[in-house]
Order: sequence, then structure tokens, then C-alpha cells
Amino acid sequence: MYMTQMTPRRRTCAAALMRARWLVLVAALAGAAGCRDLAGTQALPAGTSDPANFRTPEGALDLYRGAAGLFQDTFATFLARSGMLADELSSSSNSTLSAIDARTLPDAGENGNAFLEGSGPLQRVRAQTATAIAALAQYNPSAPTALRGELYALEGYSEVMLADLFCSGIPLSTVDFEQDFTYKPGSTTAQVYQHAVALFDTAIVLSAADPRILNLARVGKARAYLNLAQYDSAAAVAAAVPTDFRYEYLWDESGPGRMTNPSANISVSDGEGLTGLRYRSSGDPRSEAVVFGTYTPPFPAAQVPVNVYAPVKYGPAGVATPHVVASGIEARLIEAEAALRRSDVTWLATLNALRTDGSFSTTVRYDLVTNDSVGVDTAWNAGSGNVAGLAPLRDPGASLAGPTADSVRTDTLFAERGEWLFLTGHRQGDLRRLIRQYHRRPDDVYPSGGTTLSGRYYGHDVNIPIVESEEGANPFFQGCLSRGA
Repeated sequence: MYMTQMTPRRRTCAAALMRARWLVLVAALAGAAGCRDLAGTQALPAGTSDPANFRTPEGALDLYRGAAGLFQDTFATFLARSGMLADELSSSSNSTLSAIDARTLPDAGENGNAFLEGSGPLQRVRAQTATAIAALAQYNPSAPTALRGELYALEGYSEVMLADLFCSGIPLSTVDFEQDFTYKPGSTTAQVYQHAVALFDTAIVLSAADPRILNLARVGKARAYLNLAQYDSAAAVAAAVPTDFRYEYLWDESGPGRMTNPSANISVSDGEGLTGLRYRSSGDPRSEAVVFGTYTPPFPAAQVPVNVYAPVKYGPAGVATPHVVASGIEARLIEAEAALRRSDVTWLATLNALRTDGSFSTTVRYDLVTNDSVGVDTAWNAGSGNVAGLAPLRDPGASLAGPTADSVRTDTLFAERGEWLFLTGHRQGDLRRLIRQYHRRPDDVYPSGGTTLSGRYYGHDVNIPIVESEEGANPFFQGCLSRGA
């Protein structure tokens, strides 16, 4: 079992409820089996359901459904914010989004907790999945074990996303089922990924009879291993995942701060900061984007209207489109990277198999301006599969040798990851890996040259800080342990 270095101190629910941050967390759990004090004499917070409502088989299933729904909502927000810090998205407004886009994210100060609501949404996913797991085990033991396996996997993904987006020093505190809070000190980025591996292991055991959940957990475990630079272990887990596998859900991206909401002023980038991939101008159908508005930035450096682009893969307002959390395509990309790391020439064949076999279904393409369907698009859309007819890649290092050959091959592999996994929540983690595992300079990896779409100059941050106001009730929290990759 994963253990932190310090023995945590427990506090009663009544004491913890006096802390605003944890009050939000308890409310997110819908009062479910979380605090003995709440079930006794302690008054229930406004809007909190009676815990007794969830101490039944159907109540436990309701907790399962609620946890899965919370993950979906949080995942959609993560896609936009992580894409903003990386090179996938830009912000044309003068807002906290533009600070993320510009890589200027202070540890503290008046804007300290304005970014992303901090790590709170992902921490609430951790809390609610853990509570639902315990409720299913106690109140609905006859339910398929894969339901708990799915929740363990979603908890693992929430921790991978925490480690991808936030600084080192993430506390993996817990809400103990029908007991108290257990506060934990900050974990390093590597420790969070290691803890996620353990969650995925449990998910794999519980989901053996359900291929969909089993493969969700396998891809998550392989992804965590990849982030730990355990390439062969990652490939070994990924090898069992079929290429046509997808774990997805339907979602409308037109909500506040989402990618196809014109009022959010979020735009698909193109060569952002002189280092980013050419998502729009390359003509690659995997990252197709269309103009769906214009905006005049507020800063003097850019007082002319600019186009705002939306990703075609996520459809117009009011249309729910697939959001892919894990796929067999990702599994093949993991295998390709492991092969490249051991100088195995199959890395290129694996990439080209994805580009050329065209064996997957296509999806309906929408016009984001008129909201009308314009027929079936042959482009890969939201994880649905390959693009028949993409030209096979040539080895860019064939005429080179040594580190130079390795470098250009790595560029090719990460560009393919950038296209296949476009706006699926992977790019931010990949950019940090390029620094941490491939020894690239941060400003050679993240957008850094010129100004942002909103006219700001780029800073140098590669993650979002966790600030004290997020963990005010936690006596062990000491802030970021490191702001590096």
C-alpha cells in the first residue's frame, strides 16, 4: 500500500465542518455515509441529504451514479484548463484563463485560488468515488464488482490529472467512510502517480469480468507508468488493450468556460508561443477547428480583432459529443514510445498502423456556426478511430545519428500523440514529461515567444500551484514542494 511519510492526525467531522473547504467537500458527498456527527446530533448543512437515504442498495447505486457524473463534469473542465496551460488552447479574454494561458500563476496573492478553483474539483472526485466504493461494498454487496472497479479507475484518473496539472505537493487526504477525515501531507508528483497505479491495480482485479472497465483501468495504469518513466511496464499493460477500445461519455461542451461556448473566448491554438503544434494550419483532420467568432483583445499590444476557433470534434452548443477518457489508440501510442526508448524500429510501424488502416467508425461532423449536421466526416473525431488515408510517416532520424536522431524521432512521436490525443487531457502531462524525462528546456516545450492571444507576455510556469486556502483545514499542508516539471 502507498503510505505518506507522516502519520496523519484525525479530526472529527464536527471540527472539520467548521472549515469552509471541507464543508464544500462534505456537501459534494451529498451527506452520504461520511460523518457520524452528521447522522447524530450535528445539524445537516443546508442542501445536504440525510445520510440514511444512501444506506440502501439503491442509495449506494445513486452514489455510484453521482460519482461518475462528477468525474465527467470535472474531466470536461480539466480538458479546457490543461489545454490552456499547454499549447492546445488560447484565451482571448482578460481573465484568470488568460493567466493560465500566459503561464503566470503565482503561489499566493490576491489571485491565489482563482485558477481552476484550484485542485478542489479533482479532490472532490477522489472523495466521492471513495465514498461510493465503500457504500457499494456495505449496502449493495450483490452489485457487480466492476462498478467498484470503475470507481477505483476514475479515482486513479483524477489523481493522474492532479499530478499532470498541479505542482508537486498534492495532499491525498481521504474522507473515511462513516468516520472522519484523514489529512495527509503533500505527496510528490511521482508519489501521486504511484498511488494511482495502486488504484488501477485494484480496479483491474474488480473488473476482470467487464472488458470495458478492465481496459479503462489498464490504459490508466499504463499512462501512470509512462509518467513514471517506466516505459516497458507501461507497454506491457497497454499490450492487452484492443486498438478499437474506447471509454467515453457524451457531453455538451457549450457550458461556461468550455471549448465550444463563444462567450468563453477560448480558441484552438496554432503554433502558440513559437513552440506549439500547428493544430489548425497543418490541415490534420484530427485537430480540425473552425472560426466561430471574433474578439478584440483588451491589451494595447493587440487591438485588432482576432478569430476565435472551436474544435470540430466537440460539436456546437446543445449537441452532446463523445469525450474519450481512454482508448486503444492511446495504448498503441504508449507501446510506440516504449519501443522508441529501447531503439526498437517497430515504433514507427506502430504509428503508421494507426495512420493508415482506417478500420474505425466515423462520426457526424457539425457546423459550429449554424449548429447543423453537414454529414459524415472521415476525420477521427473524439477518439473514434483512424483517418483512412493519412500518409505514413518516414523515419526523420534515418540520415542522422546519436542524440540528434533520438531528438527528431521523439518530436515525431510527441506530435503524433498531440494529434491523436488532441484535447483529451494528455498534452499538459506530455509537455511536463518532455522536460522531466527527455531533458528539454521548459521554454522550448511550452509556449514562450511573443505574446498570448490576449496580448500578455508569457511567464515560465509549467503547472498550477496549490495554495493554502485550498487546504486550510489540513495541518500537514505546506504548499508546493516544487514548481518544476
